[in-house]
Amino acid sequence: RGGESTWDNLVACCKRCNHRKGNRTPEEAKMHLVRRPRGFSHHVNRQIMRYLGRADETWRKYLFYESDDGS
Repeated sequence: RGGESTWDNLVACCKRCNHRKGNRTPEEAKMHLVRRPRGFSHHVNRQIMRYLGRADETWRKYLFYESDDGS
């Protein structure tokens, strides 16, 4: 619901949990996180970029190579 694309606001989950949460906050859905969100380490980030490549523009926003305003 209009949240920012930041590490403390985005988490990965399975399809079932994502559907269960729907368009609600975790608190509204009575769900809790197993672990506190955190960004990838620099090593993991390099590995991701090695396989995805910086040329794949669709991933740049989610990997924080650009801001939400497109810069």
